[in-house]
Amino acid sequence: MSDYEDLFTYNADTGDLIWKVRPPSHFKSKNAWSMWNTKYSSRAAGWKARTRRGGKPQAPQISVFGKLIYLHRIVWEMNRGPIPTGMVIDHVNRNPIDNRIQNLRLATLSDNARNCATRSRHGLKGITKTASGKWVAQITVNRRNIRIGSFLTKGLAAAAYAKEAIRYHGQFARF
Repeated sequence: MSDYEDLFTYNADTGDLIWKVRPPSHFKSKNAWSMWNTKYSSRAAGWKARTRRGGKPQAPQISVFGKLIYLHRIVWEMNRGPIPTGMVIDHVNRNPIDNRIQNLRLATLSDNARNCATRSRHGLKGITKTASGKWVAQITVNRRNIRIGSFLTKGLAAAAYAKEAIRYHGQFARF
């Protein structure tokens, strides 16, 4: 369904979708229609309290006509139109429950991965420590690892990675 305006009102200040009263034609019975509108209309859509392992918030989803859809996709389509094939919606601030339109942007899967937090033991993306105690910076570009260099300090390696991340990843650089 691409005409979400019939189902939701979008609150641009909070990024919330609010269910509208739905017509009987959306339901199999008048009883189901009445119960649904009593329970859901004028309320926020989605499950904001869900978390992934590690306590990180999960992007809220909603069931629309039996299909689970991420709320950020609905918000994008209501405000910007269809999502092109091969593209995903990226949260600029990496907060998956912040669905304000200014926090959403189109991205490829690679761009979206670049905007992810680090999974490094050292807390810095693209930085590893060698057995000899030196710090190595490397970056992935077009599925290839590029070694930036070897450095005496973690800070120098991080600065080198940041410079290359901006060069190669532009607005999706995260360090």
